[in-house]
Amino acid sequence: MLKNTRAIILCAIRYFKDIESGRIRASTSTLSLLEILVQPYRLKNESLVLKFYSLLTTYPNLIWIDLTLNIADLAARLRAEYNLKTPDSIQAASAIASGASGFICNDNIFKKNQKTQKQKTLDKKIEIH
Repeated sequence: MLKNTRAIILCAIRYFKDIESGRIRASTSTLSLLEILVQPYRLKNESLVLKFYSLLTTYPNLIWIDLTLNIADLAARLRAEYNLKTPDSIQAASAIASGASGFICNDNIFKKNQKTQKQKTLDKKIEIH
């Protein structure tokens, strides 16, 4: 897990360059777009909303995963079994459903050094970064 804001930014830049170049493929839940757009909407900054929306929805090698009934069911199972918050369970279920081999996040619930046995089992489904 990354605690340092500078480290998070540098890590994100590296991953986005790799995604853009096609070196890696990425997927994310449409929930991510919801979360990203909240602040620009709060600020009533329609220009920033459009910039984020147009950048992210056309980003090369980034696949958006809709919240389907199957993903909702898997998210509910993950939430129940691993005590995840709803957004975390949706993100994890979306990653699993898309066949992702890794999961990049900065959320304490996925912190490796504090895992229970059940959380280690979740890691077998997707590698947490």
